[in-house]
Amino acid sequence: MSDFSYSVVIRSVNNNDFLRKNLNAIMTQDVLPNEIIIVIPFDVDVWETSISIVRFVKSVRGMVTQRAAGIIAAMNKYILLLDDDVVLSNNTASLLLNCIRMHNAACALPYWDEGWPRKKFIRAYMAFWGIAISQESGGIRYTSGGGYYYPRTEPTIPLKTEGGSGAVIMVDREFCMQQGCFGEEALQAVSVYALRDDGAFILDISQKGGLCLMVGGIYFDHLGGTTRLDPSRLEMSYKAQIFNHYLFWKRYIYPQYSFHITEKLNSKISITRYITGIVLLACVASARSMTFQPIIGICSGFKYLLNNKKNI
Repeated sequence: MSDFSYSVVIRSVNNNDFLRKNLNAIMTQDVLPNEIIIVIPFDVDVWETSISIVRFVKSVRGMVTQRAAGIIAAMNKYILLLDDDVVLSNNTASLLLNCIRMHNAACALPYWDEGWPRKKFIRAYMAFWGIAISQESGGIRYTSGGGYYYPRTEPTIPLKTEGGSGAVIMVDREFCMQQGCFGEEALQAVSVYALRDDGAFILDISQKGGLCLMVGGIYFDHLGGTTRLDPSRLEMSYKAQIFNHYLFWKRYIYPQYSFHITEKLNSKISITRYITGIVLLACVASARSMTFQPIIGICSGFKYLLNNKKNI
């Protein structure tokens, strides 16, 4: 295969309008893929498509397992991993491909500020509880409690990062296969949407010796990312916040601090502060939405965590 050959892997659950826009954007890339793999759950039927390079792979339903199935099934060294609700600019693939090849990286992803809080009060609140702390520039770095430092400004050169959005990621398939980097399947135990899976996936690559880069100047629309959370999913979302954040911290963050008694204690205090901040956010969300679902979700999360803590 040519060094410029790459696969596209898309996780989806149905033939929706977002996915169709995604596929149209892929086919206008200045460097076209030679295969597009759409990973769907076993209980979903394949559908007709006019794009000849599309093939379907079936998997256990879930963000983690569907991504892993796509990585395993791909035939090229480089894979562009996409959510089904993104629309790429026409040079997204080539810019990421050039970056990952030029720097011999295992992972490259765009700078993406969609998830960063806009209001100063929210920023201050999240920083106080160690949930998300803004910094002038650089890639994402994690705190000892599993929170993260995020850049306020877009990098002008590719920067080493420990995390980022999983909506658009270019990875070296050979590295992922050799090192077993497929994502943390336990993170989809509470919800198939697998909160913090992206961070775990990228950090796992980094901790196993792969260079992960955050790249500026790459733009895409995240169609689903601009919609508000379905009220019916509030309870599940907050349940996952408790369990997934703790699991992420215990598996990927805490081991870095567990060899020194002071750092070990500080890490435990930090995760406690983090979760306290999430609990207070749930209370505010309940008051604003006039529903107890966020609080019920928090309680369910703690219960689920206590019942499964020995397996983490």
